[in-house]
Amino acid sequence: MSEREQSGPPPNVGRILRQHRERAGYSMRGLSLAAGLNPQAVHRIEKGERGLGIKSIIALGVVLGSQFITEVTLDRDPTRH
Repeated sequence: MSEREQSGPPPNVGRILRQHRERAGYSMRGLSLAAGLNPQAVHRIEKGERGLGIKSIIALGVVLGSQFITEVTLDRDPTRH
């Protein structure tokens, strides 16, 4: 297992996603449909079980706005590859 897989997703990504989703008035299913993501993936991201790749960040950012992208990318640990 790689170092990245062992360390898991950044700890605040799920919290940030949940806050922006709720603020925008989306259910998990509604957000996943609007962003073109699997509903289970959104659930796992919010629970901290899965991280976000750049395509998912952009898809969610299109729906939730640029502030979401800013917060998620600033939360990432720059030492992780």
